[in-house]
Amino acid sequence: MTRNWVTTRVAADYLKVSESTLYLLRKKEILKANQDWRRKFPTAQSGVLYDLDQCEKTLQERFETDPETLELARA
Repeated sequence: MTRNWVTTRVAADYLKVSESTLYLLRKKEILKANQDWRRKFPTAQSGVLYDLDQCEKTLQERFETDPETLELARA
């Protein structure tokens, strides 16, 4: 399986979120290091690359709702 590593700008456009949102998803560890994203070089100041397929899968699993477990608001 080939991984599709792309820059932050490309990932943001593809996932329809801002670059800031990607940063927050990394900071909150929703997107996992070495699974969803990695550094270009092994330094803290290095840019970040994202695996588009894995990011999409992670976000769907995290934020997708199941209609059977969805609670309905009561008035």
